[in-house]
Amino acid sequence: MMPFRRILGLSLAAVLAGAPASAAAQRVPPRADTSRAGATPLPGIVAQAEREACPARDDPRARALWARVRERYDTSLDSASMWAEMRASSGYVASAGLLRFDSVPSTHADGTTDGWNTGETLRDHQQRGLAFYRAPRVGHGRRGMSGRLRGSLARTIARDGYATVNRGISADLTQVSAVWTYPPLDGELASHFVSDVFGDRTFFRIDRARGPITLAFCTAPRFRSEPYVSGSLFLRADASLERVQWHYHTPEPREDAGGEVRFAPPEPGARRALTAAEGEIYRRNVGDQFYHRKLVYAAWSIDPDPLLPESLVPASPPHRPMTVRQLPPTAP
Repeated sequence: MMPFRRILGLSLAAVLAGAPASAAAQRVPPRADTSRAGATPLPGIVAQAEREACPARDDPRARALWARVRERYDTSLDSASMWAEMRASSGYVASAGLLRFDSVPSTHADGTTDGWNTGETLRDHQQRGLAFYRAPRVGHGRRGMSGRLRGSLARTIARDGYATVNRGISADLTQVSAVWTYPPLDGELASHFVSDVFGDRTFFRIDRARGPITLAFCTAPRFRSEPYVSGSLFLRADASLERVQWHYHTPEPREDAGGEVRFAPPEPGARRALTAAEGEIYRRNVGDQFYHRKLVYAAWSIDPDPLLPESLVPASPPHRPMTVRQLPPTAP
């Protein structure tokens, strides 16, 4: 009997049989594009290949492949709460260092480093826990989000697109200068890439038909008056998602933001939720310097209850949902 992996690989090849090479594959573009297969997303280069990055039509063969990928996962958990332990690394790098970010070991016994240590708790008007985020600049942390908030974020994407303007000043030092707030596609909302909302708003094309099959994607033209995304889905031979890269397109002021999320191979058996194994985001700070954060997750816990267990969400002081701690420099 033919191995299961090979059968799926051949079925993917059958979908692609006869597919002509894309224009992107036939020539080298003058500059890399964020949605090109295999390219490291670099900011500020969106307009160079707009026609290739955001096609006017959806390729039925590419959509069929996306539908096959979607079948690998349980998409009925959009209203579930989820949380995970994680290892955080963040700092400022030049554009050449994006997605090549090296972790820095902690210089303190509590796992933090000189700089910031952020904690955020979000509750609804009834003081029920909706989300929490606790992490140093480098070190161990935790994060989680209720199914109710995850569903609300999905509806916000459907209504307003992939970014909203910040209306206040964040206590998180990494967000003080940020103009836009983006959905957590690198974490709790990583399953968005196999969701109905993503499929309904997105055009697909086959960008690489051999080796790791790659689907380029871009928000459909009718939704591009709102903040939108373009990028690449990288597939394994068994039609599971290996990773996704994306770039945010917003009106001015643009932050040249984007990210990447990686997924562990799915376990044999029943379909499971698509959860992030690693997530990275970047956003321009000043000049060629970018804020860049990488999170490496332990296994996610998933609860069908739409609200987080109260034991997970720390009590927050009145009117102070965020806290920031500045550590003194380490003595040489």
